[in-house]
Amino acid sequence: NAFRGLSNPARLGVSATTRQVESLTFLANRYNRGVASLIFDLVQGNIRGDLARKSLGRGLTALAMMTYVIGKSRGETDKEILDHFNPLSRNFFGWEVAGQVIGVGSKARSVVKFLAEGAVDIWELDAAALGDHSVNQLRGNASPIIQDGLDLFTGRDYLGDPTRDTPMTFTKHVAKKFMPIY
Repeated sequence: NAFRGLSNPARLGVSATTRQVESLTFLANRYNRGVASLIFDLVQGNIRGDLARKSLGRGLTALAMMTYVIGKSRGETDKEILDHFNPLSRNFFGWEVAGQVIGVGSKARSVVKFLAEGAVDIWELDAAALGDHSVNQLRGNASPIIQDGLDLFTGRDYLGDPTRDTPMTFTKHVAKKFMPIY
């Protein structure tokens, strides 16, 4: 339940004010709390840590099997399938469909990719790139209010596309954000 974000934060002792601040600050705050809980539980030496390691192992095994089956069903070669297991690849647990990479794994994928890219940046002593990855990770987990504010303030969205260089791009950006709400 913690990993899926189904646990009740009030029963965990999180105050109502803290829950409101998290909702305004983070995207899917219960889900992020669940993932953080799982990561911290992995290093525990007790039964909770053992259960977390077993759960993560089963989840990663299922993810690997799905990746292999989807790759085979798409007629990929073994080399192409292996590329889906490389956290530094654009195709990590994903496939290009209609010009967009779509895949399995969601939060597990993003955490592994973030850690792998960070490890490469540390290995190469590239502090600027490490900072960029960290900012992008935080920006991707920010609430829509903060994300949109940063998009308009910096003039670029999360992917680096312009948001306010012309009146038309500004209008498209704002309309794309508010149309589902309408």
